[in-house]
Amino acid sequence: MPPHAPGLDNPVEPPPEDEKYDVGIIGLGPAGVTAACELVRYGYSVVAIEKETIGGLIHYARAVDNFPGIPPRSPGKVVVDMLWQHMGGFPPKVVNAEVTGIYTTGAGYEISVGESAIIVKSIILATGTIPDRLGVPGEDLPWVHHIWTDVDVGEDALVAVIGGGDVAADQALSLNENGKQILMMLKSGVPRCNLVLQSEMEVMEDFIIASGIDVLRFEDRNGHIVIFSDGENENRMPVDAVLVSIGRSPSLPPLNDQPLSIRKAIFMSSEGLFVAGDIVNERRRQVAIAMGSGLSAAMRCDEYFRRIRECKE
Repeated sequence: MPPHAPGLDNPVEPPPEDEKYDVGIIGLGPAGVTAACELVRYGYSVVAIEKETIGGLIHYARAVDNFPGIPPRSPGKVVVDMLWQHMGGFPPKVVNAEVTGIYTTGAGYEISVGESAIIVKSIILATGTIPDRLGVPGEDLPWVHHIWTDVDVGEDALVAVIGGGDVAADQALSLNENGKQILMMLKSGVPRCNLVLQSEMEVMEDFIIASGIDVLRFEDRNGHIVIFSDGENENRMPVDAVLVSIGRSPSLPPLNDQPLSIRKAIFMSSEGLFVAGDIVNERRRQVAIAMGSGLSAAMRCDEYFRRIRECKE
């Protein structure tokens, strides 16, 4: 991985105020990287803003089996390395910072980054998603997590995984392979994950799936306790840690100091704002789909600039 990776050893400083570009890409997961590189290839000046590290959620993938071009069972970091290599051929300006808001200017957009502002003519939002929350008391306790890599407990520790979708199953299997005992707590009868993940969970040791459970709260009373209902009784389960993995929702910056909905963002393409990746792919959060979405957004952005040039001729 290149030594200048944002969010790693040498973070890139935000650009001077009022630095101007054709396109601003917010988010450098698979969709954002694909869009940024394609627009650089087309000849546009591109600034790409990422608050953490390049690759997004693919960093946490235990095994990628459905992406032609890499060996089956490759960890997500193999895909991240591929993204870095591609960016080396078509490099945008990369800024390691958090976007606090975007503003319409009449001739494009202003992207607020800390104390600085970046001026662009068009934006592609590839900001990805954030974990959904249960919304129950105690969810902010330090031993309740929403990303599996945050679970910091020793081997043989008991981790309650709440949720049964593809992401929950993949994270639970990752924890199990790292020596953790898993109690998967499901509100419905069976996991919603794909059959491959279900088959893997069935043969893992120290992996229990419990159905018909409604988590009510988390408590710190003589240890870490999950309080849940089985439909009839209120029960207490002592655990070492909890991973809440019940779904994810779009993460969008505010527009003109007002919340920006995904519906509004989608309808702003005529104003030079485009969306790509997991924020528009609903449950189909796959790296190949995200890359295709990023490529599509880049092509629509190019068409937007072509229309502008045609109107001026």
